[in-house]
Order: sequence, then C-alpha cells, then structure tokens
Amino acid sequence: MLEVTDCPLPSCKCEVRSNATDDDNNDVRSVKFLEEASGSGYASFNDLQPNTLYSFTLTCVGTNETITRDIRSTNGRPSAPQNITVKLNSKRLTLFWSSPLKPAGPIHNYKLAMDQQVLTYNISNRQFSYTMTEDYVYGRKHVFYLQACNLDYQNMPLCSDRKDGNTMFFMPMATTSIQETNTQENASCVKLSIEISICNNGKSVRTDVIECPPPSCQCEVKSNATSNDKIHPVVFFEETPNISYVLFHNLQPNTLYSFTLTCAGTNETITRYIRTDYGIPSSPKNITVKLNSQRLTLFWSSPIQPAGPIYNYKLTIDAKLTINNIPNNQFSYTITEDFIYGERYLFYLQACNINRQNQSECSNPNDGNATFFMPMTTISTQETSTQENVSCILCSSKFFLILIFCFLLLN
Repeated sequence: MLEVTDCPLPSCKCEVRSNATDDDNNDVRSVKFLEEASGSGYASFNDLQPNTLYSFTLTCVGTNETITRDIRSTNGRPSAPQNITVKLNSKRLTLFWSSPLKPAGPIHNYKLAMDQQVLTYNISNRQFSYTMTEDYVYGRKHVFYLQACNLDYQNMPLCSDRKDGNTMFFMPMATTSIQETNTQENASCVKLSIEISICNNGKSVRTDVIECPPPSCQCEVKSNATSNDKIHPVVFFEETPNISYVLFHNLQPNTLYSFTLTCAGTNETITRYIRTDYGIPSSPKNITVKLNSQRLTLFWSSPIQPAGPIYNYKLTIDAKLTINNIPNNQFSYTITEDFIYGERYLFYLQACNINRQNQSECSNPNDGNATFFMPMTTISTQETSTQENVSCILCSSKFFLILIFCFLLLN
C-alpha cells in the first residue's frame, strides 16, 4: 500500500516503475486508489523471484519528486538437494548429497526421513553426508527422503518437495555370501587398505598394500576427480615398498569425490568417498550503493561460485575495516554515519567461508568493490527542484514498506 496526501481525487495520477518484470525498460504500473481510503493506493507485481533485490520508484502528476525503495524479496522454497547417493560402509549406510540447484536463499538446514519416519530435522547447511546410527540389515529395502529448507522473514520453514529428493537402497541377503566367498578365494596374495589425506595443491591418496612382495605389486586408483574417469597407477616408495601414493590436482572445493583402489592378484576393491574442504568464494554479485535519508546503503547478492555455504560477509570502506561479521542471510548494510556530499567513498565487500581448520577464506576484495560520489552542487539543485514542485503532492516515504509486504503476501 502507498499513501498520497494533498491531492484531491480523481485528479491524482501516480505510477510505479520497477525492475520486477522481464521488460528491460522497467515496466510501469498505474496506482489504483481505494474508494474507502482516498489517500491510499496500490500497484501489483506478480511472480517475484525469491531472495532477489528489486527497486520500486513512485512518481505522481503535479510534482517532480520521486521516491525509490529497494527491497529484497523473502527466501523461497528451494529445489531438492542434488546427486543423492547411498553407500554401505562398515555395515552402516551413509547418505551423500550436494547443494540444491536453485537454493532460493541461503539454505538453513536439511531434513532427512527414512521409510516415512523422520530421522533428523536439523542437519547443518554445511553438512553433505549423514551416516545411519544402526547397522544395515541385508535383504531390507529403505527409501530415503532428503529435503533442503530455508527460513522466511516470519521464521517459518520452507522445504523442498520430498518426492524430488528421494533415493532407495537395497542389497539382497544372497549378495553377502557371494561377496565374502569371492573375497576369501582371491585375496590370498594382496590385502588392501586405503587412506586419503589432503594436500595444498590437490589430494594425495595413500595406499597400504601388504603380503605382496615388490616389484610384483601393480595397483591403480580410479576416481571421478577427472573428467574422463582416468585410471592413475599407484607409485610405491622405495624405502617403504608397501606404501604408495596417487595425486589428483585441481580438485573443486566442497565437492564429493570417490577413490577406488584395485591391485593385481585380488578381486577385492576398496572405495572411499570424501568431500573436499570449503574454498575461497567468488565476490558478491550486483553490488550497488544507494543514498536514502542521508545515509548510504550497500546492496548485493550471493556469489556465483560460493565454494561452500557462505559463512559471513566482510565490508571495508576506504581501506578501513567497517564490519567483518555480516550474516550470510543479509544482503544489505546501511552505514551508521551520514553521507558527506563532495566526498568519494570506496567500498570493498568480501564473501567468506570457514574451512575445516577454522580459517577464514574470503573473496578477493578488488573483485567486489563499488564507488559512490555525489558532488556538493547536487545538494542545492536537488533541494530547489524538490521545494518548487511538491506543493501539490507529498509522497510519503512509508508506503513502500507496506507495499512490498503486500506484494509478498499476495504471492
């Protein structure tokens, strides 16, 4: 809703221009005034995207004054988590997944159900695997439902459709005896174990192979860490012939990879799954600065390449750190001091992750900078034109707060 005063109906004619439509020229909507409240009117914008920054500008006939408000729509319902898989390791099932393709906001948590029974409501947004607390029973079929959830402005959960995030696991009882028989018959030469450790420039897969006299040992590791599933030969150390390694470089951050070890002389294979650590995200997108009520407000949107669930944002103004703990679900920040006309302000905004060593990994400040400058001559010009043209209509600055929430409720 909006309030327009000192303008007798039906002479009032107002319109709202916004970037809330697909029209590159910014669609204009006429304000419809309510009969029972002559000073109140509305304009509707449908199909707004969740967690998106929109601008709304009000103009009326009889005045050159305009009022613009920028507001971010509330978080929406995310799509289902991607790449959901179930693996049996050490008698227990582990569920793996990756972030939703359309998060519709910063994911708050994940919710997991098995066979219509909820296992947990509060899997962290930084967690991408979950291990069952009980051993798997062979011959039993389990159906898993994994949902990604956001919280809207009313602190209400909005979760993905459970049917879009389901997967099934089943292993017949007969498989157990067959696998055990084959392993015992063919594992007389080589026994395998695999250990995965993280290096600075990639991933080192360390393998321990026993009861296989060198140089007859021939082993290899296959992984999805390369685009063509290339097989990498295992390199053994001369001083420790049963210890070996394989290096995989240029791995992507926050990505689930599999590593499978095989050796000549045995049909046994060992597979391990590991998710790489969070990395340095790209800079926040769509950084803009607006002057409202004598104070500057910075607006932005999430990075294109988050390299993990963003932990916080960090803002520096004119090479001076202003605030380093802006929450990951906040996409605007208002400066606490009034803007001084004629001064130039340079903003540096960074997106940050926290890795497993509890170290902060932030985007390059030079990739997320914005400048704001308004000369002193602008003050008198703006004030003069405003005073000369506002005799007919005073457009209340309060209208947009109510207006946008009406839009969101209608949608």
